[in-house]
Amino acid sequence: MCRPHLSDQEKLINVLELAKEVVLEDLDHRERRRALQLLEGLPPEDRLVRALKELLHSTESVAVPLPGFYTKAKYKARRIYVKLVKKSWFVKAMIGFFVMQSISAIALGLFLLYIKLGWHEDLHSIFPSLNFFDLAGLFSASLAAALVIAAAAKMAASRLQSYELFKEAVLVQIFLVQVFLFYKVQFLALLGLAGNILVLLVLQYMIRQETAANGTKA
Repeated sequence: MCRPHLSDQEKLINVLELAKEVVLEDLDHRERRRALQLLEGLPPEDRLVRALKELLHSTESVAVPLPGFYTKAKYKARRIYVKLVKKSWFVKAMIGFFVMQSISAIALGLFLLYIKLGWHEDLHSIFPSLNFFDLAGLFSASLAAALVIAAAAKMAASRLQSYELFKEAVLVQIFLVQVFLFYKVQFLALLGLAGNILVLLVLQYMIRQETAANGTKA
């Protein structure tokens, strides 16, 4: 990845930002090396350049702090994610999970509907007896399933766009499917809501990783 070309003024601004760490007595050797590298391309006869070089050379750098638990966990999660997305089975498993989730939502809606109407109800009399919550629940589950299908179709072309569609499907599950399900079966709806929130958090992390990766490639 090529670094953008900086003007002399931009280099000075960056060095001054790093020089703030001197005042705070928090300048480590990496920051000092970076500042000196920026100063190398500037006119040596410039008073400000000379003063900054003298300041950086005369200041003792502090030790680079060891990464904390959160930082270690973050980088480890990133390494695991990078390894997983390269595995074909992971992509297939993720698509399979969302497909099964969608099918389950539709199947549960139909199952509850048949319980409500009775097992021996004629097909002719089913639709007139449906209320708003029945129709809205089936429609929202079908919408979530359509988004999952679109996401699966996008996976080969763009993981990021596919993840975004999966996220939209989960949001439909949370704000529509679970709401109408709660009207019928509260306990199952609460379990589904908890699971969908967890899936949403994982998807949000994956979207951040893909966005960062795409930005690096650009």
